[in-house]
Amino acid sequence: SNTKISSIEIPANIKNLDGFGYTELTEVTIPATVETIENGAFQGCRYLQKVEFEKNSCLTSIGDYAFAYTALTEIEIPATVTSIGKAFCAGQDTDTPGYHESRLTKIILEEGNTAYKTIDGNLYTIDGTLLVQYAGGKTDTEFSIPDGVTTIGVRAFSGTSFLKRVVIPESVTLIEEYAFANSPSIEFIDLPLSPIIIENAAFYNCSSLTEIPSGLFKKNINVTNFNSTFENTPYLREIPSDLFPNNNELN
Repeated sequence: SNTKISSIEIPANIKNLDGFGYTELTEVTIPATVETIENGAFQGCRYLQKVEFEKNSCLTSIGDYAFAYTALTEIEIPATVTSIGKAFCAGQDTDTPGYHESRLTKIILEEGNTAYKTIDGNLYTIDGTLLVQYAGGKTDTEFSIPDGVTTIGVRAFSGTSFLKRVVIPESVTLIEEYAFANSPSIEFIDLPLSPIIIENAAFYNCSSLTEIPSGLFKKNINVTNFNSTFENTPYLREIPSDLFPNNNELN
């Protein structure tokens, strides 16, 4: 097993990077020659605090969960990157033995990136329609998603442990799976009245969630699977079943 690896020097001619997940790496320097960081390449490296990209990086793609469940407090993404996968730097739930909440306080983009942008250290696509990753280690207790965002990405908020309230604008039409999962501090989600799709397990294990304004629970909301979406939210006030005429689980 390679799980005990704590440091490594990656050869300078490597183009695709993979296979370091769930090791004990504390820091890593990624050679300029690397073009692709594969799905889960450093996932679960719970001691990983520093990732550095060499100057003049050729990196174009960062895969799904590439740096998820690590101890990174910040990451600077090279200007050349045009594709960033889902949950690439997501936080973990604190219930998993040995793991911890998101430590990420800011995402930085190297100047000149034409595919993405950051606002207050959070990552969005350049057109502002997809919120890729909220920096879940920030100590803000309230966050309003910028108007113009249409999709909240997979695990965009998972593992945040300071946020108590999230305000979602009318522009959002899709909350992807696990978007807010394992965020024990979140108490209130302010959803819009406009039509919205909420995918599987979007609020899974939001154990402090007490309120979702029930006035909006009408035909506009399409919940993929009600039971899993709100699983382990013991304080969530009961939502009347007639607000969900299409969700048999509640009847």
